[in-house]
Amino acid sequence: MDVAWWNSLMSFNIKNDEAPSPARQRASAAGESIPHAVTVAVSERLYRAARILEIARDAAERWVESHRTIDHRELLYGEAGLPR
Repeated sequence: MDVAWWNSLMSFNIKNDEAPSPARQRASAAGESIPHAVTVAVSERLYRAARILEIARDAAERWVESHRTIDHRELLYGEAGLPR
């Protein structure tokens, strides 16, 4: 996966109380620095998301037209909007 936009000159501050602990845990478990562990985690997440989209596009090409355009809400939810 190429993440050309990600470089050492870019810095950011994550304002989330939950972020530091998993970042430290991942860095410690892998024997990496926190910045490297975060970079790897973000790159892996981007790769997985791209792969899921690739699989979905490939699968969509195989579906017959009636399945691609159907309103799935009618199948999943009743008239009151509750799951069937």
